[in-house]
Amino acid sequence: MFPGILFEKEVVQNFMETLVNVILPVFVVAGVAALVQPWLKLDVGTLSRVAARVFLPALTFDALWRSAPSIEDCSRMAAAAVLVTLVLLAFSEVLARVLRLNHRTRGAFAATIMLANAGIYGLPVITSAFGDAAVMPASVYIVVFNAVLLNLAGIYLAILGQKSLKGVLHRVVGNPVIYAAILGLAAREGVFTVPSPLLKAITWLGAGALPVFLIVLGLQMRESVTGSWEVRHLPALAGVVSARLVLAPLLALGFAELLGLQGLFRAAFVVDNAMPSAVLATVLTAEFESDSAFAALGVLATTIASLLSVTLWVNWLS
Repeated sequence: MFPGILFEKEVVQNFMETLVNVILPVFVVAGVAALVQPWLKLDVGTLSRVAARVFLPALTFDALWRSAPSIEDCSRMAAAAVLVTLVLLAFSEVLARVLRLNHRTRGAFAATIMLANAGIYGLPVITSAFGDAAVMPASVYIVVFNAVLLNLAGIYLAILGQKSLKGVLHRVVGNPVIYAAILGLAAREGVFTVPSPLLKAITWLGAGALPVFLIVLGLQMRESVTGSWEVRHLPALAGVVSARLVLAPLLALGFAELLGLQGLFRAAFVVDNAMPSAVLATVLTAEFESDSAFAALGVLATTIASLLSVTLWVNWLS
């Protein structure tokens, strides 16, 4: 009895330490941004684009230039990520039919389940939980997300909505994170030398990425709150929360074990897949004329619920 009580006390203590030291700081910064938005009236779209097209590529380049991952680790993570996404897509299709979702909501339902907020939310959490050494594997996942997973979701939505695939192709070609990863690895291998002033500027931009991401997260959450709630959404939202926050990390853990992901690659991969739905799900559903209002609700619901679920996963993995 006494050892059992001590064990339970230690579990609760570890959980609270993770919540206070890792997760709450993320929500505090995001919350401050959301609170001051009525006075500052920041342009969320512009700030999001700057974060995705300036700060994130700089962070990716800097992380991969400083510590190049092995081809084996990258291949395993990419394969595991694709497998998780395909299983989630299949699950969402089955559940959407069970719930009898209409055509437009079905696309948003799948997108919010498939796409995790690995960059804006995941990167600060992983860095806080596992240290700067975890930035590199987390960056590898973000590259895979941008190069492959995002486009799998785009192709699905295009086919579902009988739209052209040109938008998907344009998204791949115009994604600066992919080029930043290629250039970072090339610089690491000595293909070219980065001038010292430029390298310092890239490092500074990379260092500024995390606070900017958290500000964007807060602004995006505030926008999501304005979504219209309806009773008919509740079963589907419960499905999104369960699949995104429970099924996805369990699948990630299983495929990580199956494919031999180890250490920080394993931890970053599982935590990234434990993240709530990405705001990009809302962007994609709007682009392909799916139910973007439902996607926004999915993002909000999973983000709020992740306060508990992500804490549990980070605590267990660390």
